[in-house]
Amino acid sequence: FIGATAYGITLVVISNIVEDCLRAARQAEAITQAAAKEKNERIGDKVAYILHNADKDGDGEIFAKEINRALAKTDLRCHLDELMVPQLDGNEIIRFFDRVGLGRAQIDDIVAGVLTMDEDIKPSDYVKLNMWVSNLLMRTMTLGKKSSELAKQVDALRNMLVKAFEALEYFHRTKEVSELRGRALAEIRSAPQAELPKLREWRPPRTFKKPIDSEASILVGFASRFIGPKAPPDAEDDPHSSGPNLPGQVVSDDNINNNNNNSSNTN
Repeated sequence: FIGATAYGITLVVISNIVEDCLRAARQAEAITQAAAKEKNERIGDKVAYILHNADKDGDGEIFAKEINRALAKTDLRCHLDELMVPQLDGNEIIRFFDRVGLGRAQIDDIVAGVLTMDEDIKPSDYVKLNMWVSNLLMRTMTLGKKSSELAKQVDALRNMLVKAFEALEYFHRTKEVSELRGRALAEIRSAPQAELPKLREWRPPRTFKKPIDSEASILVGFASRFIGPKAPPDAEDDPHSSGPNLPGQVVSDDNINNNNNNSSNTN
């Protein structure tokens, strides 16, 4: 009984001691982690100060070239080494923390990322990983659109060059004919105006002008068509005589011959 009681008391004491040791170890670990966290926060403040100074426009967003300038001219690289950050340049840092794929990142996101880089994986890390994958997808889509636009421009340039080479080949093929035609046109334009050739045995057509009758003769001719001409005294008994010709009277060939015969007989 005494031995069992002593053994039980010994186990209780040892368990209490072990529990105290574990509690002390956890407290020491928490203190160490708090001290390390406080140290990292101080280093993070220095990193944030350097990045804010490197930000020219002061909008809280920084570009890769500004980070590269800060890495070259400040102690940013040493502070990142203290935080156990891999050797990254400005472009790689921006790719890590660029959420929208525009080539820039928030300074607060960069500082929070480098402070938690050596910690254990948490659910928030998966969220950040998802954001990073989404960023890569958006960058890929943007690159695809730019590639499509570039392909269209290259195709348009190719068509332009094809037409230009076709025109050059046509000019080279028709160079001699074009020069000959140009010289011929220049000679024709600079030559004096030649006289028109005269056709042999050609005469201009003659135009006959009808004499203009007076109004009196026109009236007499119109009346003679209805009344008839008056026969002369010596030709009243001549059946072949048609009398004197009045203006406008139509005289047949037989009448003309009869008049001529009468005139010859009288002579």
